[in-house]
Amino acid sequence: MFVTSWARYGVIICKALAKAYTEGKPMPSRAIAESEQLPADYTEQILLRLRRAGVVNSLRGAKGGYILNADPATISLLRVFEAFEPDSFKVEPDADVRVAPVMTRLCTAVEVALSTVTLADSLGVEGNVEEVAR
Repeated sequence: MFVTSWARYGVIICKALAKAYTEGKPMPSRAIAESEQLPADYTEQILLRLRRAGVVNSLRGAKGGYILNADPATISLLRVFEAFEPDSFKVEPDADVRVAPVMTRLCTAVEVALSTVTLADSLGVEGNVEEVAR
């Protein structure tokens, strides 16, 4: 399975926001970019997609920034992935009928796996969040 940098960075950014969620304080996009060593402009674009998908909310003002829309224990990695790759785990309608059933089962298995891992779960994983996203 190929995971785009959009989705991979989206998970990394959401993990940073999940850590900050317990403090109830929004994180500015530049602070996220610095703490996760990501390009600032790219981070802002990713946050925009996450906001449009309803995963995060943005707050304006001097103490503004981004915050998760829900408890990290209720946001699955599938939801984060779908903000960037909504059709990743779908089988093409014109897929070869000889492999379509196998591909459908595989895609369903990946969806189920990603839907059972939450952002809160990813905080407890040793190593980095990219390992969870694989």
